[in-house]
Amino acid sequence: MGKWQEPRKEQHLDNIRRTIQQLEMPVDSFSDQIMQRIGEKPMRKNNSKLMKKAMIATSAAAVLGVAAIGSASVSPAMAESLKGIPLVSKLVAGITGQAHTYDPAEPWSMGEDSGLTYKVDGTEYSKVMVDSKGKPQNIDIEVKWNDLKDSYKEQMAAALQQIFPGERVQADTVDITVQYGDFPEGSSVKSGAVYLSTRVNDTTVVLEDGKLHRVVRSLANADVDPAALKAAETVFDGTALDGLNKGPLVNPSFIIENGKEVYELLFESSQSNKPVFVVVEKGTNRILKVMAGDLEDRPSDMANNADIMEGYTEDQLLANAAAQAKQLLKIDLAGYKAAKDPQSFSVVRFTKEGAPAVLGKYNVKGQFYALQFEEYSIGI
Repeated sequence: MGKWQEPRKEQHLDNIRRTIQQLEMPVDSFSDQIMQRIGEKPMRKNNSKLMKKAMIATSAAAVLGVAAIGSASVSPAMAESLKGIPLVSKLVAGITGQAHTYDPAEPWSMGEDSGLTYKVDGTEYSKVMVDSKGKPQNIDIEVKWNDLKDSYKEQMAAALQQIFPGERVQADTVDITVQYGDFPEGSSVKSGAVYLSTRVNDTTVVLEDGKLHRVVRSLANADVDPAALKAAETVFDGTALDGLNKGPLVNPSFIIENGKEVYELLFESSQSNKPVFVVVEKGTNRILKVMAGDLEDRPSDMANNADIMEGYTEDQLLANAAAQAKQLLKIDLAGYKAAKDPQSFSVVRFTKEGAPAVLGKYNVKGQFYALQFEEYSIGI
């Protein structure tokens, strides 16, 4: 048995390197787009660079949602996927309540996965992705309110009345989003669920299968609770984020999800397109999540040093996280155990009986650039 251990390990590292290296390609991450559009990171037109999601997905599970759009000729596998279009058209029509025609397909590929992407004819924004067998992967269509089917209008109107009681508000457009696949436990997206989202008065409203799922309200800096802001700024008091230069607060948000109310505060960092995200629970001022994308390695560096990153033992990672968690999450990890996530590269789960679980993501130095309590529903 022993002689098989090293080849398997080397093959595993090669797979990681290839996965990460693929991320150097020009990519169009459908999952990222969806989460931006349905309110995970609300976009402000006057400052969209700062509001783009700073984190590049690097785990094997997340990579399944990445699509590189190319102009290569249609292969036999692509031709096979064309046969599935009638089924996809029927599926999309069932979701939207309308029959659609499609613009010419664009091929996509990611590692061994490939397929076609379609734009719904006549829409300003839409994307329907199928794999090489014609099986649907992702559906995202922006629909004008008047074209929305009645059941969706009723669901969204009820949600808007709940959020804006006594006000007469109307959505101009609604995004209909569905994703299919095996998502990691705790993912904020469920396979096959229909998400409706709209933005009204600087507030993004998201429904999941007809039920209010998430509300994100953009705030001015002055609207943030001073106590919450003070708590957020303490994450920079120490060496846990060594190598990062903190900038001013930008584009804060107030989020309600699953009964939890939080402030999501973004601070400029050394790289303007990679702010530091700090999530603070309203009222308790408890830090739930810190993510400093500026400290994440470039995909090429991760690929070249995958063996180093894989080489960190769980005890080493626990020691590193313990020092950082005291500063970032205000929690003592004494008595905790660390376990690497077998499906997600560089992700570690820290657990202790009777204590809250913590998730972390580390770089080639073994430094955790993202730490959060597992209870916070938005994944690491």
